[in-house]
Amino acid sequence: MPDAPSLSTSLTPQEVALLEQALPRLADWSEKILVPFSVRQLRHCEVVWINERWFLQRGLDVTEESTRHRLSNWLCEEFGYAAPRQEDSFEAYTEQSKTFHADRYGSLNAREVHGGSGRAAIVGCFQAKGIGVTPLAGAGADWIHSHGCASLEEAIREAIYAEVLAAEFPYSAIPIIAILDTGLTFSRPSSEHPEEALMRRAIILRPSVVRPSHAERAPLFRKSLTGRLNSQKDDARRCRDVVGLWIQLVRSNDAPNIAELITRIVQQIVFGQVNRLFSGGYFSSNLTIDGALLDFGGTRALPNWINYRFVPHTPGFGEEMTYMMGLIQSLVFHFNKYRTAECPPLPPAPILLDHAKAVYDQAFQREAQKLWGLENETNAALIACITNSLRKYFLLQQRTRLNYYQSARLDKRWLYDVMIGDSAKEPRDSAEEATLEAVSRGLSDHFGDGSANREKRHHTWMTAVRLLMPRNEIDRDSMQKRIYREISPDGLGSKPNADVIRDLISSIVGNSRRFWADLSTNLTVIGHVSSGGCSALFCEQVATGAKVLWLQGVLCGDRLRLFTNWLVREDLESCNLKINDGCWSAQIIALDFHPLLNNVLNVISKEILIPKMQVVYPKIALRWVSPKPASHITGV
Repeated sequence: MPDAPSLSTSLTPQEVALLEQALPRLADWSEKILVPFSVRQLRHCEVVWINERWFLQRGLDVTEESTRHRLSNWLCEEFGYAAPRQEDSFEAYTEQSKTFHADRYGSLNAREVHGGSGRAAIVGCFQAKGIGVTPLAGAGADWIHSHGCASLEEAIREAIYAEVLAAEFPYSAIPIIAILDTGLTFSRPSSEHPEEALMRRAIILRPSVVRPSHAERAPLFRKSLTGRLNSQKDDARRCRDVVGLWIQLVRSNDAPNIAELITRIVQQIVFGQVNRLFSGGYFSSNLTIDGALLDFGGTRALPNWINYRFVPHTPGFGEEMTYMMGLIQSLVFHFNKYRTAECPPLPPAPILLDHAKAVYDQAFQREAQKLWGLENETNAALIACITNSLRKYFLLQQRTRLNYYQSARLDKRWLYDVMIGDSAKEPRDSAEEATLEAVSRGLSDHFGDGSANREKRHHTWMTAVRLLMPRNEIDRDSMQKRIYREISPDGLGSKPNADVIRDLISSIVGNSRRFWADLSTNLTVIGHVSSGGCSALFCEQVATGAKVLWLQGVLCGDRLRLFTNWLVREDLESCNLKINDGCWSAQIIALDFHPLLNNVLNVISKEILIPKMQVVYPKIALRWVSPKPASHITGV
């Protein structure tokens, strides 16, 4: 009798197709966009984190142990390779080799010595970052841009920032879908930081994307660190191909045109500014052609609206719009140069810049309204009051320019401290007091007196408390220290523990969430818990004061995932169930819910477990909810 067929230990072609669905293949954009190079299989490669949310939304149930095991095998089989460095141990690699591809791209200022990805490889529809030096790493680059490695700390930090930004920014961000431990280490020469003396190397996996920089030239890339000579003819051909296909996709409504892309990027900028999330700079190489954010090595969550500087001679926080002129000029130049004759030229750069400025003003007004839960408000006087007050305060704080590494902790001025009644930090005549008093007068004049209107004012202020509350968990310096502490208990460079990394990422992401775009505007959030793309917000209904849970979970095929619970649509049909882009949301009455305890809720005939709230928002100071009456609305 023949042996029974063995079960697959990796993913099936059908499962891989699910993961690759709707992701771009860069080779389809141009035959000159990818440059091959040889890599060797890592002997001790292990998966130390997978993005459960992303794989569930792709239809792969990674909560099932055998599927998770097969996924881990596939990740190591496909991406567990690197270009050996001179410092690497010979034993770290097997004899098996493979061909990876680096993707060519340029830059908006045409001053980079690189020809594209210097430490990342395209593998099918995915990108593996940290696989060693590629043929596109330019000769003459400094150590930061030429070592070819990614540290485990960097991988974890990028995964955390990517999850928060992908969930909250209007046009999302590209997620990290998995982190592989290479079994290797590297160090930074002459570093003053002890944690850089020996760093564990990782491979960062994310979906492949098309960037605006794929349509830009790299004229200063002559020769790579690996000795490869660049062909300017191939570089120009790549630009022509990318511009041509981009124009075709615009015509078929499968990609935004340049004006729409600018609109999206500006809206991303404004959201980041108002919510104090600095992406590190809006370069053509860290954006997609859909406007999503990419690469989070320079990302920071900031305590206020002060103009912090991170890298000398580059725009700081609050100056992100200065990137737009260069980006617009570059895209106009390259599109007009490489378009075909039948395609009309792009508008002149000054016209597109004026468009960007108009979008900025509109977006700032919208985000200012959201800070106070007034996105559906139409009262022009109230909208002007909120917008003008916050805009004036933003510009006032921007006058203070600080080197973040030297001075960020010296100045604690911020609206949140005054809102929750910490009068010891702020004098009564401070800009913070004046701003909040102007907003308070506007809200009082608009809503008027009475208990029902008082509840509406309370909702606006509690929304502001939530959104203006500092995100201390993702303060870059403190987060890095925590990551190093937790991943290196046995010394720098030690083998990581996957369970520790999973809990670390989940905890920091959950504690750092503040904004949910689909949240009903008639709910006042008291506390929240988030994990794995799932959230439970303990709320009060503004009109009735009833306690409800607003739930958001992950859609996996036809099933609904919520923390450790599996549901079907019929379970939540009576709970205002909404399905949107791989996620679902619902509202449940929560009469006996206790925010600081794990709770078991009965939904239809099913029990679901809701973890205790990670963040419970402080109460607003009474003086803002019940201000002295005013006769008119004013700004600061």
